[in-house]
Amino acid sequence: METVEEILNIQIDGYIVTNFNGFKEISEALNGVTVNNKKEIVWYDQEGNKKFVIPVGKQRLKGDNLLMYVRFRGDSEGDFGRINRQQEVIKSVIQEVLNPKNIFKMQQIVKAVQNNTKTNINFGEFLNLAWQIKDVDNIEIEPLTLKTKSQKSNGIWYEIMDTEDLKRISNILNGIPIEDTDGSENHYTE
Repeated sequence: METVEEILNIQIDGYIVTNFNGFKEISEALNGVTVNNKKEIVWYDQEGNKKFVIPVGKQRLKGDNLLMYVRFRGDSEGDFGRINRQQEVIKSVIQEVLNPKNIFKMQQIVKAVQNNTKTNINFGEFLNLAWQIKDVDNIEIEPLTLKTKSQKSNGIWYEIMDTEDLKRISNILNGIPIEDTDGSENHYTE
């Protein structure tokens, strides 16, 4: 949290971290979450046999299949594709948790969340946040990806930040107007 605050010159009010097992348990408590897979995902075991296949299209995933969906990075998109899938699943989980039809599953959901998450948000703040985002279908999440350049050093690949893009993203997150390429200003709010 300190590193992100320092790099982007922002203040982070709170965080929620879940482990991969959390995706699995929470999705099982919800009886699955909806994803829209853009390309077939095939996961092989150590012997080279197909272990999981997730076809293209809109579908409900839970348990190990969802875990494979959010962990997969064995294609040309690598980590960036995995990040996009994780963001999609987080939004889908929020939609499911806040859906009134899941009220009777709340005890199982809360248990799965408690067993697999860490946060600095107290329960009252969490409930207030949940109330504010109850209409999650109308919330627009705009992911920002910092431009980087891949560089290999001593056999290890690193992503080197583009300093101009870092400044642009910091300005967006801080609500500072930036000039568009056509000379007009875009204003961003928190």
